[in-house]
Amino acid sequence: MRMAMDRRLPATLFCTLLLAATSACGADVPPSPQPTAVPTAAPPSTPSPIPSTPTSPPPSPTPLPVAHEDLPGVTLRSLCIEVVHASQADGSALPSVGASDLASVFAMAGIEVKPTGQECDAQMRIELIEQPLSAKYGSQHCYTGAWVTGEVVIEAAGAGELHVPIDGGVGTPFVVTSCPQDPSGAPVKVATAKGLIVAFARIWSYDFLTPVIRSQNWFNPFVNMAAEMCVDDAQTKKETVLGCLTAASVLPNSRQVNALNKLGSLGASALPAVPELIALLEVKPDGSSGPNRLFGFGRADAEAVAEALKEITGQDFGTDAGQWRQWWETRQ
Repeated sequence: MRMAMDRRLPATLFCTLLLAATSACGADVPPSPQPTAVPTAAPPSTPSPIPSTPTSPPPSPTPLPVAHEDLPGVTLRSLCIEVVHASQADGSALPSVGASDLASVFAMAGIEVKPTGQECDAQMRIELIEQPLSAKYGSQHCYTGAWVTGEVVIEAAGAGELHVPIDGGVGTPFVVTSCPQDPSGAPVKVATAKGLIVAFARIWSYDFLTPVIRSQNWFNPFVNMAAEMCVDDAQTKKETVLGCLTAASVLPNSRQVNALNKLGSLGASALPAVPELIALLEVKPDGSSGPNRLFGFGRADAEAVAEALKEITGQDFGTDAGQWRQWWETRQ
């Protein structure tokens, strides 16, 4: 089914087309005025603790110190997490982010998630109020958006606590290929991942996003939301997002070319990214791409890499990876 409505949200087109297959991406736009939120009950349901069985491999990166002013410089190597979801008016739960999702994301950032009740560096409580959003397409109302609010609370023994609000979501698109008739079909998990990624970046800085993006799992909504946030904020944050923007530039997803354009706009300050950009242009003897990948594998994508390299270095070797590599090695 394809029908047009509010054209103020064209950025969500790709994500909507992919939504039914993967539920893996969202758009950084506010909800359309038409959507109506499904009400949620005031009292939350029973918390969902982290299960006793490990849900992710031991973390390998070095954990970042907290950047938030309420716990400055505190390094948390382990967290005990409690997630509280508000239920719908009828008492049913919505598909959302669970314990295994959070354990996986924090493992990417070098933080171990332990079962509640075990000894850990801090207790994290995540309170979520998730609202499916519907919009009218022709004669039907479809649940094609979602919004999440709430709070992340971290209590570190002897160091204090911090409170960070959660507020983010996925707006309803103007074109759809399917029409979820039930609130459970709304992109609630994507909206929640987006809200949480923003909150985590406020706690640990944009550097928290870098290892998440570098996991290269672009079907994971947290990875996509980390890349989206980094690219969207590049214009105002500039050098602050260099690490995550470099990672987004080599992540093979629909935002890759946009990330390359933003990285190029940083000019000489993005020189540390040059080796990874050159690797995007390299082709192996069997014809496959080099260590990094381009989402479209097309000429336009390669030219976007070449343009970024030109803006960063002031040199122009087109899409010739060999010349770029020779120039870079001579420069060192």
